[in-house]
Amino acid sequence: MNKRLPHPNLKSLYQAIDKVEESKDNEKLPLIGIATVSGNMQSSVPDLYIDAVLKAGGSPVLIPVIYDIKALGSLISTIDGVLIPGGYDVNPLFFGDEPIPQLTYVDTYLDLCDFTVVRLAADLGLPIMGVCRGHQVVNVAFGGSVYQDIYTERKETWIRHEQNQPRYQPSHTVRLTDYDSYLKSIFGKETIWVNSFHHQALKKVGNDFVVTAVSPDGIIEGTQHSNRPIFTVQWHPEGLIDDNDEQMLSIYKVLIDNAREYAKAKLG
Repeated sequence: MNKRLPHPNLKSLYQAIDKVEESKDNEKLPLIGIATVSGNMQSSVPDLYIDAVLKAGGSPVLIPVIYDIKALGSLISTIDGVLIPGGYDVNPLFFGDEPIPQLTYVDTYLDLCDFTVVRLAADLGLPIMGVCRGHQVVNVAFGGSVYQDIYTERKETWIRHEQNQPRYQPSHTVRLTDYDSYLKSIFGKETIWVNSFHHQALKKVGNDFVVTAVSPDGIIEGTQHSNRPIFTVQWHPEGLIDDNDEQMLSIYKVLIDNAREYAKAKLG
């Protein structure tokens, strides 16, 4: 995101605000709720997710880490789309497994919040996008399961899925499946390059979800609901967007476009 700022002058700032408010092309941007992560007594999210939503044409709204169903329901009813970002491991108890030694940090309170957000949003028909942990959370929310550690539980895993390179650099390929997915419409080819920061991955695919992308060693890298505007990716497109990858930006634009359609339908 361009961080270059205008000179610190209130008069020019207010003139810029007035210009936007008076513009005939001042269409309301779709509101995208971004689930946050708890830590150090605060709810926060990396700026990369906020910047990606802004670049794609949405208005980001941070969803605090709270397990209050009524409060979350009120919040979800005001937005037009949901982004579940990356973060900690998913607690395996939520999909019926006992924790193995290779499981890393989990936050059950965060899991409860994220699963509540996904369920409330899905019940209202909101578009949902999951990234990395979000890819796994959405899958579990719809009845799927997760490998707690792909290097321990999958003998087929031979690719390094926790890269040391910066987020804006891809580290391995994924193959897009034949399904007529959002990803297929964006990239229009079978193989794409992605970055990778995970040691968990989808095991059983959630109900009514279709696999849209797979790594060379068989890790499920993308899914899409068969009849709802919900999709997920295992990699971090926002990291590649930070290096001006326009196709990766188009992944976020799918969420924004779906949210815009949802907002129009909500208005009648």
